[in-house]
Amino acid sequence: MAGRVADYDTIADQFDRRYRLYRYDGVRDTLATFLENGAARRLAVLEVGCGTGHWLREMASSAGVIAGVEPSFPMLSRARSEGPRRIS
Repeated sequence: MAGRVADYDTIADQFDRRYRLYRYDGVRDTLATFLENGAARRLAVLEVGCGTGHWLREMASSAGVIAGVEPSFPMLSRARSEGPRRIS
């Protein structure tokens, strides 16, 4: 049975719309819990499949170093242009 496949190259410019429509409180709370202690400033965080960098931006003020990798060039371009630090 073939699964549904998204073409992230073609939806990159609309991808972040989902964060205006849905709250994702569970994800946000989990990240905050993971990064809440002072040791987080020494952490390096790598998000694999970072998309447009939304969650990297959420973590930017709490983690020492953030980085993301993304196979879709249009998604990665958005992450780089809107990201707080270098995303590759």
